[in-house]
Amino acid sequence: MQETINFVKYSIDELFECLESIDDRKYPDRANEIVDRILAQSQYSKDDLLTLYQEDNLLSMLSLVSVLACDQHHINAQVHEKLKRIMAQVS
Repeated sequence: MQETINFVKYSIDELFECLESIDDRKYPDRANEIVDRILAQSQYSKDDLLTLYQEDNLLSMLSLVSVLACDQHHINAQVHEKLKRIMAQVS
């Protein structure tokens, strides 16, 4: 049984950390709840979230190429795909 988590108390930064780390295939309801909270607590739209984690957007924001940036690029690509799956469930 899943523990109930009150995402209302989470900051926007904490919500983004949750989004990046959650297994949306294993916990689809929780992933949807996180996306809903991000949308409620920010001025982002669903399209804004997808754009935020889009590969081209990341590359345009990078000022230095480093191993860390490469790792972040991989994370962003994963989260972009995750967001597409989550939003497809809601539509």
